[in-house]
Amino acid sequence: MKDARSALLDAEQRSQYQTRDKAVELETLKPTSKSVQTTPEALYRQHISLQCPTCPLIYKIMLAVFIIVMIIILVIVNLDRFPDQREDPVLIRTKSYKDAQDFVDLRLSFNSFNPLNHGARGIVTASANGIYADKLPLFIKSPIYVLAENVAITYPGGFSTAKDLELHPITRKLMDYPFDDYHFTLFLYVYANSSDAADDYAVDVPFSAHLDLYMPGFRTSRSSITIEDTYINVSWTTKRSHTKIFFSMFIVMIGWAISLLIFALAIDSGIRNREVPAPMLGFVASAAFATPALRNAQPDIGSVGVLSDYLGFFWHVALISISLCMLLSYHITRWKKPS
Repeated sequence: MKDARSALLDAEQRSQYQTRDKAVELETLKPTSKSVQTTPEALYRQHISLQCPTCPLIYKIMLAVFIIVMIIILVIVNLDRFPDQREDPVLIRTKSYKDAQDFVDLRLSFNSFNPLNHGARGIVTASANGIYADKLPLFIKSPIYVLAENVAITYPGGFSTAKDLELHPITRKLMDYPFDDYHFTLFLYVYANSSDAADDYAVDVPFSAHLDLYMPGFRTSRSSITIEDTYINVSWTTKRSHTKIFFSMFIVMIGWAISLLIFALAIDSGIRNREVPAPMLGFVASAAFATPALRNAQPDIGSVGVLSDYLGFFWHVALISISLCMLLSYHITRWKKPS
């Protein structure tokens, strides 16, 4: 009897254990929102996380860098549009300017400045007023001369006309690109020849000058203005705009990123004994030949040897060239004869 009772109890316990195990198994297999997600987007995310565990972090970093770069670009562009980045046109009159009716009005503005090919190119417009417009005084004869720096511009009496002017900086620091600056001086003097045939001499003509010293792509700041009885001398300094400086440094940083990644690839291939396929060599070789083109993409950059080259270009070429030699040596030494 005891054996029959014990056997019956053992059978009941085993059935209870089996029932409990099945319940636990069914509970674990039941789909939940946390363990199993069957939507296509969730399956794609799980696939990406299995293939590249750090990809979500990389995507977030790339998005943050993109947003930061866009904010910096907007700030830099707005800096160049602030009023203090462009000097307002200034009105200057000689000390001999007394009668507001009789004078010559000069207007000067610049439309381009290329430190490499030429100086600052502008337009000088002269218009005669009062007795200088209708009929020249008896003591002078036509034409009227405007001396702008070392260029003499001839204006027939009574006519308003425009003349081209090219002004070269007296000092320039092109080797400091993109932080180079240029110093200009402009000497203005208006005169006419005397009508006395026996005694020919220059007669000073009163004049006023409207000077717009702004140059596209550059920042201009006046340093000094000298006003005398018969002439005006203006000095100012021109620097590159914030946009040009930012774009130049942005290209330098891109070069650093590419060269450092290629160098890291070469080091990693040597440490982990990776196989170096031919397409990888082609990519690195293309980057080596594309580096000079990337350097020349900087606006108005001069010949090799400027400050920007010491900040990036020389190091970019060195890192990529060393990496290419390392990868070539790996490719040659690890080559195996195909079976």
